[in-house]
Formats: sequence, structure tokens, C-alpha cells
Amino acid sequence: WAYLLVSGCGGQVFYDAEATLDYRQHAGNLVGANSSWRDRLLRLRKMFSGRFREWNDANLIALSFFQAQLTPENQQKLKIFARGRNCSLLTRLRSIKETGVFRQKLTGHLGLWLAAVLKKV
Repeated sequence: WAYLLVSGCGGQVFYDAEATLDYRQHAGNLVGANSSWRDRLLRLRKMFSGRFREWNDANLIALSFFQAQLTPENQQKLKIFARGRNCSLLTRLRSIKETGVFRQKLTGHLGLWLAAVLKKV
């Protein structure tokens, strides 16, 4: 959420490839670290169940409250992404590409494209 808001409003986000903080993993986490195949399969199952789409719904609603603070470019990307989620397959895929939405790891990025194909974004 912080990344979405800061980058959406034109702030700078710095990515440090060197991990300097440990991920605090516990039983109450909504989303896990996805470090094992079992974790990845559970995440994939959540995507098929519609949970990934629900997370996107929640993020879109939350971002709508800050729409005036978003940069004009990011306002446009948000509009394209939101509209594209409910369009034809080619339009959905084009909106993902056009907005630059991505996941950090290859497996996550492939999952994003699969979710777009299946209308689960």
C-alpha cells in the first residue's frame, strides 16, 4: 500500500537488492513469503478463488480517495487498469502492458498474466 501511494503520487521509491530486513512470518499473515512450492500453490489457489481480484478491488477503492494527489500519468494508468480488468481478453492484456503493472519475481509476473487471462485481476 505504501509503495502504491508513494509512487502513485510521484514520490521516489528506492529498491535495494540487498535484503537488510527480515520478513516477519507468522501464522496470522494474510500473505506469506511464498518461499516454498506449497506456498506458491496456495497463492495460486487464492488467485483462482477470486481473492487476488478482491485485493485489487480494495486497492482501487483506497486509491480512489487519493486520486487528486496522484500524478496525471498515474491517474491515467489507474483508469486504464481499472477499466481494463472488465474488458475483453485482448484489452485486459493490453491494459496490463500499457500500465506497466508487474510482479517482482518471474513466477509472480507469470501469475499476474495468468490472472489477467482468467479475468482474476
